[in-house]
Amino acid sequence: MTCARDEPGSSYPAPAGAPGEPFRDPNLKLVVLDELMRRGSIDLGSPRQLAEHVLGRRVDLEKDGYELLQPAYDDLACYPLTRAQLESVTALTFDGALDIYSDIHDFWDGEEDFDVTSLEGIGLLANLEAIDVVSMFTGDVAGELSVLASRLRVEAFLRSTAPDATASLSRGELASRVVEWFALGWQLGLVSERALGRLAYLMVVTDDHLLDQAQVVDFVAHDGRDPDAQIETLMLAIASRLEEIALGETAAPLGETAAPLGGRLPDVGGDEGPGSGDAGQGS
Repeated sequence: MTCARDEPGSSYPAPAGAPGEPFRDPNLKLVVLDELMRRGSIDLGSPRQLAEHVLGRRVDLEKDGYELLQPAYDDLACYPLTRAQLESVTALTFDGALDIYSDIHDFWDGEEDFDVTSLEGIGLLANLEAIDVVSMFTGDVAGELSVLASRLRVEAFLRSTAPDATASLSRGELASRVVEWFALGWQLGLVSERALGRLAYLMVVTDDHLLDQAQVVDFVAHDGRDPDAQIETLMLAIASRLEEIALGETAAPLGETAAPLGGRLPDVGGDEGPGSGDAGQGS
């Protein structure tokens, strides 16, 4: 695949860079371009306008719209994106209903393979907050997408439930912490996104000291107990301690409150957390 050359005076930017750049997969770039169109950050015109631009002739989509317009795909794969445009993306949707697919194949009915096969470069979307995962990806990246979507939901959960503890953390810093906390959670045997979110909450409000005490680790990962249920119990116990601090009934630093809890935590229930789905391990 090669990048088309732009004619002088065109309202479309000249294609630049390698296909897909700054992403490895041009199909991921299509997803990003669709979001930028939705936000009004770029304008590709109508499907007919785009087709006539890349073909350099008048187009009748009633005749030409039944096949993929390969020059249009190639042109969009090389569409230049600025850092500001990349950083403006806060959400992505992976779905066959995206407008961009019909922009390059007017009567697209799913026969072309626009599935995303690599997420390499998605980290350049520095302000990405949410991912809606419906379709248009291969099994190779399904796990990656699921974990990334979970991490983003947990980050939003932490910002809303622990604003004081997260206020000093930049978006990148919080994202890195959540990656670390997910890894710790998997080591403890946590499975669900809700449980991983609870662990992340406890880690951030205890300034990363929650697991300093061996008895706390033993409590969560105790043989014969469900780690997800144990972290729920631990969260409610810490919440009780937070209330004591708020009421002035104890002056102990919150980071030290986990130490005496150990295996003496009550067996209680609750549904607090960012989500109930599994957040399987992924890269």
